[in-house]
Amino acid sequence: MKQLTPQQDAIETAWTAHGWGPLPKSPKGYSGLVKLVQQYGCPLVLAWANVVNGEEPVLPEGADAWECFCTRFREAMKAHWKWDRSGRQSKRTDAPVTGHRKGVLTL
Repeated sequence: MKQLTPQQDAIETAWTAHGWGPLPKSPKGYSGLVKLVQQYGCPLVLAWANVVNGEEPVLPEGADAWECFCTRFREAMKAHWKWDRSGRQSKRTDAPVTGHRKGVLTL
């Protein structure tokens, strides 16, 4: 059996958290999800999987599970501040850091 990359493992963990059956074989859009994991990082995807695991998402009647998952995945990564309460949210600013004194940064 082929070893999963960390990105593939994160996607599979998030899929499994949904409880919508086995991961489809070679699903359409998978490479796009891999790119999102590369952009946002495995820890964020795994944190989302933990959130999803606790909420037991319901698959809308007649919906394709994989398509629904991909939509949820993209929305969760692109708007992670809506569900991520870990403090990982970006508090960055474009203002340059000009100096520091005793651990205090001046912007």
